[in-house]
Amino acid sequence: MQPADQQKREVEPAGRVVAFSQAPHNLEAEQSLLGALLRDNRIADDIGGWLKPAHFYDALHGRIYEAALGLCQAGRAATPVSLAPYFAGEMADATQTVAQYMAHICVVAPFWNAAGEYARLVFE
Repeated sequence: MQPADQQKREVEPAGRVVAFSQAPHNLEAEQSLLGALLRDNRIADDIGGWLKPAHFYDALHGRIYEAALGLCQAGRAATPVSLAPYFAGEMADATQTVAQYMAHICVVAPFWNAAGEYARLVFE
């Protein structure tokens, strides 16, 4: 994710520069990476040193990543169950809690072995 002052810009025909309203993002890559990480905590060893919570477009995803990474670095399991207390009572959206959301992305995350590629997409 790029800082606001470094966002891509578009030049209109009259030569006026207009900032895009949002930096490029890939929510599916974020969900896939988190699902893979929560299924296989060894992924944290590969990405924990360079991928930061601020790289995530979705703030909740960044917070989940940060909490999961903290547990992994402490030698504890980072799963939807072990992370649930960090998000107690918090809703991911109108229909599910954060704990339910984390369980869902674990189930639907495709190809956990592509986590490195998902991390690169989130970083970029």
